[in-house]
Amino acid sequence: MPSLTDNHTSKVLTMNDIKTVTTYIGLTVAMILLITVMMIQFLQAAFPKDPVMEARIPIMKEQAEKRAEAIKQLQIEYMKEHH
Repeated sequence: MPSLTDNHTSKVLTMNDIKTVTTYIGLTVAMILLITVMMIQFLQAAFPKDPVMEARIPIMKEQAEKRAEAIKQLQIEYMKEHH
């Protein structure tokens, strides 16, 4: 039976404990990296890039800018006519 005067709070980490903790941290980081790579590969396989759509993006952006300008112009004309 341990005595009441023993100090159990001053446990010293040995080199073996430090190696064990370092190993677990390394394994955890490696698993996170592997899961991340697997998720990226899955997303690339599930949602491949469509070259036709990639080519259309600049055209779609230009059309959206033209529409925005036309809407602004219509708003200005409306304000001039009704106010």
